[in-house]
Amino acid sequence: MQVVGDIGARLGAQGRLDQPLDGKAAVTEYRVLDWDAAANRSTLAVRIQTGRLHQIRRHLADAGFPVLGDPRYGQGNKSAEGLRLAAVGLTFSCPRRKQPVEYQLDAADVGF
Repeated sequence: MQVVGDIGARLGAQGRLDQPLDGKAAVTEYRVLDWDAAANRSTLAVRIQTGRLHQIRRHLADAGFPVLGDPRYGQGNKSAEGLRLAAVGLTFSCPRRKQPVEYQLDAADVGF
C-alpha cells in the first residue's frame, strides 16, 4: 500500500502503531518497502495484530501518513486510482484446531 509522506524519515523504516481504537487495543506493524520523493509517497508492507474497524487506515492517518486514495481518513491523499489495498496473507486463530489457519497468496498474484 502507499501512504502520503516519508514515514521512514519520521517514524523509522519499520515500526509499530499501537494507539487504542474505539477503546480497544489495536496493533499495526509496518515496514517501508520504498520511498518516492518526487511523488511524496511511501510504499509499505503492513501486518495487523488485531482487527479493528478500518484499523490500518485509521492508524496511518492518525500518525500523519494517510493511505493514498482513502476517501474517509486523512487529508491530501486523493488519488485518481482510488483506494487500492490488497491482502497477500491472512492468519486466523482456530480454537478447535488449536493452531492458526493461514492463507497466503503469491505476491505476483496481486500485482506486486
